[in-house]
Amino acid sequence: MSAAAYPLRRMLVESLTMLAADAPDQRAWSEEHRMPTDALALEFNDAFAMVDVFVEEGLFDLGPAVLADLKVIHGLFTTMRGRANAERWTLDALAHDPGWTAIRETARRVLGRIDGERSAQAWKDPRPHSGDRLV
Repeated sequence: MSAAAYPLRRMLVESLTMLAADAPDQRAWSEEHRMPTDALALEFNDAFAMVDVFVEEGLFDLGPAVLADLKVIHGLFTTMRGRANAERWTLDALAHDPGWTAIRETARRVLGRIDGERSAQAWKDPRPHSGDRLV
């Protein structure tokens, strides 16, 4: 991986860690930081938007399985858009909506693939720490 890709990798891992977190932890983060649930999606989308460019330029090699899972997450968020889906973006929906459950499962799988055991377990304590982007 190119040194230029490290900030993107960190941004991606941080967003995936928050998406992989259990629903109560996601809710606590949203409430603590007074952020709407869509902030979780926006953080991911910011990183996802740059992944293809970095991969095409040869700066970041994620492998086909990871890229496919990232597209799954993006696709799930896409299906949740619009006023008709407003209830899917409530704090309660984090725990009950099947889309959020699928996003969590996929994010956990991606973390395991790109960073092994360390990131695969990071979702168990997703709270941002001083200096982290999501604080």
